[in-house]
Amino acid sequence: MGIFGVFLPLIFGKGRENAFRRLREEVDRCIKRHEFNKLPESNIENQPKSIDREDIIQEVRPISDNREALTENASKDRSVIIKFNKGPKNKNPALHRAAWCGRDIALENLLQRYSSANVLDEDGEAALQKSAWNGHEECVRIILKKSAIVNHGGGNYGDPLEIAARRGHTSIVESLLQAGATSKDSALQKAAENGHVAIVSLLLDHGADPRSEDPYGTTVLHAAAAGGKVEILQMLLKTDACGDLVAEEDTEHMTPLHFAVEHGHRDAAVFLIDEGADPHATASYFAGSIIHSACNGGHTEIAEKLLIEGVNPNQDGGHWISPLHASCRSGKIEVVDLLLRYQADVNIIGYGDENKIGRHNETALNSALMGGHTTIALRLIEAGADIINPFKMFDQPLCIASKQGNDIIVRTLLQRARNAGQKMTNYINFSVHATFSGRDMEIETEEEFDPRTKECIKYSSGRRQIWDTGHMAVLKLLLEEYADINFVCRCRYDSTPQRTPLCMAMSNEPDRISLGTSGHPIPKSNQDQK
Repeated sequence: MGIFGVFLPLIFGKGRENAFRRLREEVDRCIKRHEFNKLPESNIENQPKSIDREDIIQEVRPISDNREALTENASKDRSVIIKFNKGPKNKNPALHRAAWCGRDIALENLLQRYSSANVLDEDGEAALQKSAWNGHEECVRIILKKSAIVNHGGGNYGDPLEIAARRGHTSIVESLLQAGATSKDSALQKAAENGHVAIVSLLLDHGADPRSEDPYGTTVLHAAAAGGKVEILQMLLKTDACGDLVAEEDTEHMTPLHFAVEHGHRDAAVFLIDEGADPHATASYFAGSIIHSACNGGHTEIAEKLLIEGVNPNQDGGHWISPLHASCRSGKIEVVDLLLRYQADVNIIGYGDENKIGRHNETALNSALMGGHTTIALRLIEAGADIINPFKMFDQPLCIASKQGNDIIVRTLLQRARNAGQKMTNYINFSVHATFSGRDMEIETEEEFDPRTKECIKYSSGRRQIWDTGHMAVLKLLLEEYADINFVCRCRYDSTPQRTPLCMAMSNEPDRISLGTSGHPIPKSNQDQK
C-alpha cells in the first residue's frame, strides 16, 4: 500500500478477512518498530512529550487534504507528521510542505497546534520563504501573524522580500514591506533583473536605493539591462540618482550595455546607445568588448546595430580575439555572414599568451574547424582564409580536419592548394598521423562556473567523434596525394614517440586495419579483393 509507511505485498485468493488480518498485523508491527509513544523530547514549545495512537489520528486529520505532505517521505520517515522537526532524514517537514503547496488551512492548524513559524528545514529556509516563492498570499498572511522573522535570509534564494521580488509577486512584496522587511536594495535588483515593473516602482516608492550595488559591482541599471525591460530602464534613468549610471562599470568593467547585448535584448541595447552608452567599450580580458558579446551569442540584429554605429568589425576582444573568431567558435553563421559583408579580416591571428589562460593560437578558420562548423569553415575558405598558418603542424587546418575525419574540408583544402600551386607534402604526412590519432576520440565537455547565476555551464570543447567512414575517406584522399606511409613522427595527441601511421592503426584497431599488398592500411574486409 505504501500509506504512512505501511507496505503490504498483494496475495490474491486468500479472502477479505485474511487480508484485513494481515493489514492489522503490519500496522501493529510498524507502530512497535517506530515507537510512537516514546518520542524524544523536542525544543518546540508546547509539543507533547509522548503521544498515543489516538493522538496520531487527531494529528493527521487537520492536514488530511494534503496527500503530498502525508506520503512524500513515508518510505524514509514514517513519522513525518509527528516528528516534523526532528531529524536529518525528514527533508520536507509538514509545516514547510503546507507552506510550499499553499495549504493555508493545514498551515494554520499546524501553527496553532504547537509549531513556531520560524522553524527551519535542512536547507536553512523558513516557511515564509516557501510561501513567498510560490506566491501563496494567504499563507504569507498566516505566517506573518505568528511573529515570523521577516528578514530571515537562510537557504539558497535569499530572504522573503528578495524571493517575492524575483518571482514577481507584487502583493506579497507589499505585505512584507508593511511587516518591516529591510532588504529593499537587493530586492530592487532582483525585480529589475526579472523585468517586474510594478515591483520596481513599489520598491522605489518605499525608499530603495537605485544606486545600490551587489558584491560584483553590478548596479540596478546593470540588472535592468540584463532583464531587457526598456520601461524599467526609463524609470531608473529618470531619477536624479541614476542619470550618470549608463556608463557605470562592474568589477569586470562591463557596462549596462554589455549586459543588454549579452542577453540579446535589442530594444534595451538601442535605448542605452541613444541615452549615451559607448558601443565601443571593452571590458576585461575574458569579457571582451560589446560586439564580441553580440557575435558570440548570435545576436545578429544587435551586431548590425553596433556596426552601423561605427564599431570596428576587427576589434580586439582579449580572449575572444576578433568578433569573427567569437562567432566562428560558437557556430553563428548568420553573424559570420554579417561580418564578412562588413569586410572583417578572415586572417587575423590570435597568438597564445602563457600569462593569459584561454587565448589560443588560432585563426578564424581554426576556430570554426575545432568547433566542428563545416559550413562556416567553407565560407571562410571561400572568403580567402589562409589554408596554412604560422603555427605548429598539428594546428594547421588540414591536420585539424583530418583528425576530425572531415573529408569535405580536407578535399576543399587539397583542391585549394593545388589551384594555388602550394606544396603540402609535410602537412599531408602529418595529417595522416592526425587521422589515426583521431580515430578513438570521444566527445569532450568542460564546465565553467558562472559566479552570477551560481551554476556550472557545460560547453563543448570543440572536439567530437567522427565515424569510421569519415576517417577512412580522409585517409584515402591523403594517400591519393602521395602521402608517405612510412613517415615517422611523435604525434601531439599520442604519448608514444616515433611511430608510423601503420603502428598507430594496429595499436588502435588491430582487428580492423592491416597492411595491404599495396603498402597502404586497408580494412580487413577488403583484403580478399586486394
